[in-house]
Amino acid sequence: MKTLKKTSDLPQAPRCHIHEKAAAFESAQNEHGLLLDLLFNAMHAPAQPLRADSCRFERCVFAHAHGTSEFLDCVFDHCDFSGADLSETHFCRCQFSHCRMSGTDLIQSTLRDVTFEDCAMDYAGFGGSRFDRCRFHSCSLKESGFSNCTHKSLQFLSCRLDRSEFASTSLSSLHFESDEISGIIVSPELLRGLSVRADQALELSRLLGLHIV
Repeated sequence: MKTLKKTSDLPQAPRCHIHEKAAAFESAQNEHGLLLDLLFNAMHAPAQPLRADSCRFERCVFAHAHGTSEFLDCVFDHCDFSGADLSETHFCRCQFSHCRMSGTDLIQSTLRDVTFEDCAMDYAGFGGSRFDRCRFHSCSLKESGFSNCTHKSLQFLSCRLDRSEFASTSLSSLHFESDEISGIIVSPELLRGLSVRADQALELSRLLGLHIV
């Protein structure tokens, strides 16, 4: 029997209150350098760190974004982050839907109450990041990196995790039953507590050098 997730384990939704449509990123910042309560549509983000609170981004391009940024209560819909450098970025109560994030660098980032839905995230790097109540749903994460991560209430649902790397990351409490994990890289001593299907267990046994006859 499948255990239902407690409400406290699920990501909180963004508290997004949009007041007006922004004309451009550069002119939209207030006196504190903050993007606040704004809608951005089909714009290119500047090549600089960003601070945004209660904003919605639709079909925006963040490919040249770099540096430590902060996003609070933000929604990203059909945005392009391919190759962006968002290392050491802080995300709180954010939602990514149908975004392109192939090769996005998110190493040593902090993600709290963040949801990724139907995102293309092959080769994305999350090494050294911290996850708290985060969920990946129907995402392609092939050859992505989750090494040296810490997590609490982290979920992967119907994701492609082929050849992704979880070295030096505890897999305790994670569930991969609905995911594809062919060729996944893990630390054998940190497998305890991982939930998988029978065929996935066979795959993992091969990675560990076991021969089942």
